Amino acid sequence: MGLPPNALELEITENIILTSNATTRAAVGKLRQLGVQFALDDFGTGYASLRLLTELPLMRIKIDQSFIRGLPDDSKLVVLVRSLITMAHGFGLTVIAEGVETEAQAVFLRDEGCDEATGILVCKAGAGIRI
Repeated sequence: MGLPPNALELEITENIILTSNATTRAAVGKLRQLGVQFALDDFGTGYASLRLLTELPLMRIKIDQSFIRGLPDDSKLVVLVRSLITMAHGFGLTVIAEGVETEAQAVFLRDEGCDEATGILVCKAGAGIRI
């Protein structure tokens, strides 16, 4: 009770956005106008157009753990994650890496400018830290 709207962050998956209609998008827009924050969860796992990043009232993206698992050894994932971080920051979004399990992953993400991380290396499920 008495919770200010900007203290609430809702996560939306790419698949939900792709199947949403104009009514859903309008509701998200109204909530955002009230101050509710939105994060795009599991970013990169759906078939969403990158245009969504310009159309949705997002504050953050969460890079799916399937892209984090192979870091920093998989050169293709290195390029992909680096690009996602750069692109998201270009849109003024905070970037959260999900599923960080090793110190090498955390170091890579920190060096690339990732803002936060979740995973068993940093804390129990559901909580995040700045890296």
